[in-house]
Amino acid sequence: CRLKEELAMFAKINKLGLVPSVVTYTTLVEGLIRSGDISGSLRILELMKLSGCLPNVYPYTIIINGLYQFGRVKEAEKLLCAMQGSGVSPNHVTYTVMVKGYVENGRLDCALETVRAMVERGCELNERIYSSLLRGFVLSQKGVDSSNESTVSGIALRETDPECISKLISMVECFGGSTSGLCDFLVTRLFKEGRTDESNELIQTMLTRGVFLERAIDTIIYSYCSRKKHTKCVELITLVLRTGFVPSFKSFCLVIQGFKKEGDTEQARELVMELLSSNGVLEKAEVLPYVECLMEGDETGDCSEVIDLVDQLHCRQRPTI
Repeated sequence: CRLKEELAMFAKINKLGLVPSVVTYTTLVEGLIRSGDISGSLRILELMKLSGCLPNVYPYTIIINGLYQFGRVKEAEKLLCAMQGSGVSPNHVTYTVMVKGYVENGRLDCALETVRAMVERGCELNERIYSSLLRGFVLSQKGVDSSNESTVSGIALRETDPECISKLISMVECFGGSTSGLCDFLVTRLFKEGRTDESNELIQTMLTRGVFLERAIDTIIYSYCSRKKHTKCVELITLVLRTGFVPSFKSFCLVIQGFKKEGDTEQARELVMELLSSNGVLEKAEVLPYVECLMEGDETGDCSEVIDLVDQLHCRQRPTI
């Protein structure tokens, strides 16, 4: 019904002698793709060119996505070449569509080549691309025909094998891409699947390789604190400090407050002292919030030992990490 209205409006615009804009044409192309009319969308694309309204990357990408969805991979590749031949370069949306399209059509090798091209052109990889690639590795490992929708839908992707995760990280590193965003995605994915310990192991592995995942660490710390696993929190924070990084204020406060709620003020104090003794946080303005967090609700209010250490550290210079 909506498509009929769009076509009627398009006809009225032409009848009045008005020139439709790129946005108008793109909206019509999108409607035709939604209705499964690939041929119609291609005709509109040609009409754009004939009318002098040169299509930009968006109508091309919409049609390419539709072609992948209908399993017409060769035609999608041909249209991509035509787009580039007309002087229109693919953007991150186009690449994301291509990676997903190749994976869904059982062409993991082509998806990987697309990612390589993205990295070489300086395009940032995103979570949708990571998700598609991980899905591709899992389906490939299980020997499943990804074009068989009924079979694919029955696979529990939460059973993601560590080998697939390792392959994905190695692939991004091999292509010269950044692993920070990828590992944040993987940690979050594992965490959502209830695999907190595996998330923690991945974080620790990346820390030893010099990759600091602050957002992911905050997530894991919160999870452990909510389950009163404060020892694991301290172990993770200690490793962060040992590898030359500084945990976020949020992570430290979560653990400190967790100990205090359990009545273990001494452990909370030791954690603050460890933070202040580290080589990361040296500015007085930065460490005082930790002191306030520690002393919150403390009837004695005795924090002279901590304040003395803050004054000593304030005289030093921040090291380069």
